[in-house]
Amino acid sequence: MARTLFHKHDGGHLGQHEDWYYLVDNEDGSRHVEYEWDHVSVNGGGKSEGTRRFTLNDFLGGGKATAISKLKALLDKGG
Repeated sequence: MARTLFHKHDGGHLGQHEDWYYLVDNEDGSRHVEYEWDHVSVNGGGKSEGTRRFTLNDFLGGGKATAISKLKALLDKGG
């Protein structure tokens, strides 16, 4: 299984909200998008982190606009 990072977002005034988007090529030839996040509240409100998996069609139909455009560019390059 190969993972290609195609978009990263750092948010928050301290960079405490991080998001990563990967195109995953599975051994069976199928592909999917993995979205990982790590969000920390600087006010002591806790932490949210995790991973979510999307089919390509689901992600292209409902993901974040910037990440969608970067995925499309990667796919257009043959990635």
